[in-house]
Amino acid sequence: MNIQMTFKARFDQYYAPVKSDFRQGFYSALLKSTSLVSALRIADLDVQPSSTNQITVQFKLLDKLNITGDVVNATKQVASTVIYQQLVTAVDAGTFSVDVGAGKASAVIYAVVNSTSLVPPPHIRLIKPPSKQEHSSTGHPVGLMAAVGTGSLVFGLIVGISLVALVKRCRNIRSNDDLTLDKLSADTN
Repeated sequence: MNIQMTFKARFDQYYAPVKSDFRQGFYSALLKSTSLVSALRIADLDVQPSSTNQITVQFKLLDKLNITGDVVNATKQVASTVIYQQLVTAVDAGTFSVDVGAGKASAVIYAVVNSTSLVPPPHIRLIKPPSKQEHSSTGHPVGLMAAVGTGSLVFGLIVGISLVALVKRCRNIRSNDDLTLDKLSADTN
């Protein structure tokens, strides 16, 4: 479930200088305001400036697992729809806030009332099905042309290696014959 919300704060003042503080504060606020047990169910957190330079947060709330595992003290997970309703209630009541910064530069920023909404996933990729058969410019299937090329390469390597081995063998036979004749002529003298 993809959720978007807006905060009453300037992006360039409260997010850009302290990105990690804002993100950590957002995770903490979400855990505190809802029945969410772990921040591991929050994915793809994206923080961007809105058209009015406010902070717009978009994130994916992952659904609970349908299995509990083999742990003895498993925590009870709450469905994403329940967590979303709790978040909407906290934002609409004006109590959802994020602590940003530390020390003298710390600030508490609140979410804009009625700014929480479900949005479509930000990156939808359509996968084009493969075409039935691609053909080269000659009209033959591309796969066939690749197979013929690979087969020709392998055949050429085998023939080349065989010729090199044959030439070496012939040279070795000739040099052995020359040694034998020299040896015979030396023995006769």
